[in-house]
Formats: sequence, C-alpha cells, structure tokens
Amino acid sequence: MQNPLELPVPDDPVQRIHHLARDLAYGAVYGLWTPESVVFRAGSQVVWADNATGMPLQTLLNKWDAALPNIDLLAAFGYLYLRLEQNKRHYSLTGRAFELLQQPPATAIFISYSRRESSAFAMLILARIKAALGLEPFLDMSIEPGDDWQERLQSEVEHAEYFIALIGPATLESDYVRQEIAWAMQTGAMVFPVWHHGFGETHIADFRARFPELDSLFDRQAIRVSQENPVEYEAAIIQLLNRFGAMPG
Repeated sequence: MQNPLELPVPDDPVQRIHHLARDLAYGAVYGLWTPESVVFRAGSQVVWADNATGMPLQTLLNKWDAALPNIDLLAAFGYLYLRLEQNKRHYSLTGRAFELLQQPPATAIFISYSRRESSAFAMLILARIKAALGLEPFLDMSIEPGDDWQERLQSEVEHAEYFIALIGPATLESDYVRQEIAWAMQTGAMVFPVWHHGFGETHIADFRARFPELDSLFDRQAIRVSQENPVEYEAAIIQLLNRFGAMPG
C-alpha cells in the first residue's frame, strides 16, 4: 500500500478533508500514533498529539504545515468522533476514516489515452471517478508548464497503483502510450484496459505480432464499449467504477 503521507497536499478544500482523514487513519494503522485523541481543543488552542506519548504528530504537521483543514470539518464529514473531557474537546478517529484506506489514494490512478481517439472519454472518466469516489486520477493535462514532460509521466505511472488504458484502433500506434503501458506493467500496477471506438480481436492480432511486449495487456480482462452510443459508454464507466468499489446508482 502506498504511504499517503508521501503524497502532496491537494489544492481542493474538500479533497484536503478526505486526504487528511486518510493520513490520520494510515498513521494509526501503522503505529505512528493512536486513533484516540489524535487532536484536542482547549478553548481556541488546537493541539495535535498522540494519546500514548503526548508528542505532536510531527510527520503529519511537517507535511500539512499551514494547510490543515478545520478539525470541525473532519468531524462534520464523519471522520472524527468528538467527546468532552475536562473542559477539552477530544477528537478520535471513526470507522469511516479507516474505510478510506480501502480506496486508492487520490493520485494513485493513472489514465492513459490517445488525445486523437479518447480525449472526451478520458475527461468523462476523470469526472465520474472524482464524483463517485472523491479521487483525483492523473491525466496528462495535470502537467504544469515547464515540467519535464516524459520524466513526470514516468514518475506518475511508477507511483500509480491503478492504470486505466483507454484503447481505440489507433491508440497503440503511439510510442508514448505504449511506453506508459510498459512502465505500468513493469511496476506491477493493476491495469484496466478499456476497449472502445471499435477496437477488437482483429486489432489485437495485429498488435500482438508487431508489439509482442504488449502480450500481457491483451491477456487481461477488458471493459468493452461494443457500440458507439451513450448507453454503452455509461455501462463501461459503471463497470470501471465497480472495480474501484463504487456502487453507482
């Protein structure tokens, strides 16, 4: 499991709440602090402390610095339980916070696609994962101007636990897409191929012959968009969300 304490602090205020709760749950599970009284408030003073040692959660504070969300927001989201004791407000982790550890970290999903064939589909999947799971998959549009493009892509793929490969008839003609897939398979990410735009067995036979290094990609169970219509795309997205544990209505 990737250590969420090593992930950057999200910019979105709501994502910060989810992210901090996940950090707290991870630290409790791995013995960095206890789940009891991870934070308490006496008047206007907020103290992040471990119940067993009384030492501040320095690892957490170093990461979050001044970006820590208000603790009452974590309680409102159901991640902290409040109890009053000796004029202090003690907050302990709830089961809901630990459930976050069963989901991939926000930046642990990489979406690989061809801009020519799959840009709209990739954006739709990004939006649906954010809405259903509160996660922020990586799409190459996240790369900032001035970044080393290829180095950033390789780093993101190598740190991803889940790799979504959107594949149309011409997608694998791209050297960049094939390289992303190769990185994902080398690092052991869970790869979810999604076939669309008519991609099928005839294309696979051709690509197996030309790119034998992709054999294991074609051996994986794929999500297939069998016809180009909204119903089929919606069904494919629901299958994908289900693989991440979401149960769309």
